[in-house]
Amino acid sequence: MTKPEQNGYRNLELQIRHERELRTMAEEKNALALKLQAEEYTRRLEVLNHAHKAAVEDKAQFLQKALYEASEKELQRWKLEVNTKLATQAGATAAGQRIWGGIILGISLAIAVISFIVNIFWK
Repeated sequence: MTKPEQNGYRNLELQIRHERELRTMAEEKNALALKLQAEEYTRRLEVLNHAHKAAVEDKAQFLQKALYEASEKELQRWKLEVNTKLATQAGATAAGQRIWGGIILGISLAIAVISFIVNIFWK
């Protein structure tokens, strides 16, 4: 081989070696980029999982609308029942008080009449 052919081969070998180094370096950089991307995805997933867990815990602190409405309806029915009973008792108590008041007034009048009659006849 002549000197120029050797130089051509030598240049070609250098170019091939350089190209291999560039490709190897590019593959390493791509692998590093993929690794960093995977780590970022993992971090974001952990953040999302934590946010989801917090949302589930927060939701557990609240009463469902259907359950609230059912208990509120039951409470209103109970209040109406209690108010009705109290009104009935108050009416019965008022009537009873009027009856007892009348009885006591009648007894007082009877005692007054008896004492008046006794005073008249015993003198």
